[in-house]
Amino acid sequence: LAFEQDAALVSFNKQTGAAKLYGDELVALERRYAMSGVTMADSAEAFGALTRSVHGLRTMSQSARNDLVDTTAILQELGVSADTTGANVHFMTRSLGMSVKESSKYQRELFALAQQIGMPPAEMAEGFKSAQPKLAAFGKDAGRVFKKLATAARASGMEVQQMLGIVEQFDTFEGAATSVGKLNALLGGPFLNSMEMVMQTDPTERMRMLSGALNKAGKSFDQLTYYEKKSIAAAAGLSDVNELALVMAGNF
Repeated sequence: LAFEQDAALVSFNKQTGAAKLYGDELVALERRYAMSGVTMADSAEAFGALTRSVHGLRTMSQSARNDLVDTTAILQELGVSADTTGANVHFMTRSLGMSVKESSKYQRELFALAQQIGMPPAEMAEGFKSAQPKLAAFGKDAGRVFKKLATAARASGMEVQQMLGIVEQFDTFEGAATSVGKLNALLGGPFLNSMEMVMQTDPTERMRMLSGALNKAGKSFDQLTYYEKKSIAAAAGLSDVNELALVMAGNF
């Protein structure tokens, strides 16, 4: 153990230069979670990732820092990269204005949600990281929006980024009017309202409205002709006909 501690501290100091700041806490982390499989190398990796990713780590209270490193180390043991956890916490504290404890708690909630809906936890955490540029617009509500998106995406066989890409066209009146006008013309009725699509900012709700409009036209995906499928997919701003099938069959 002494050799492991020495090797881990040397490696940590080479990477971060912060052994004097966090050396004692790094050793304490290993002691707290040794029974959970957290080695000195794991502790160094978790602390190293947070030192690189989370600005302001030094100025946190020790209680908040302990909560963060404990979460990071345990999630790392369960397959979620420490770098990903660090990047997600940095986004939530800096861009969304959330506290360190709230951000740490949310990382654990994402892990629990991933288990609940049958998604690999690492994929869930990476999905949140990838969606950050678009989630930032939702402020402190971003966490709730992402959970809803992730659940709907899993149920419908889609990806979170895929869903966000589809509904982004409804962020402007011009984009919404163009897409809705084309769709209503192809579907043969006023099944969508451009004003409602713009005013509804929840991405999952927008997907539900789009899916509902496509199904209200009275034809299932199988009943659509070859050119109807391609035309409707293009009008809805979808990348291909396969996306149309997923949207029409989706559980949003």
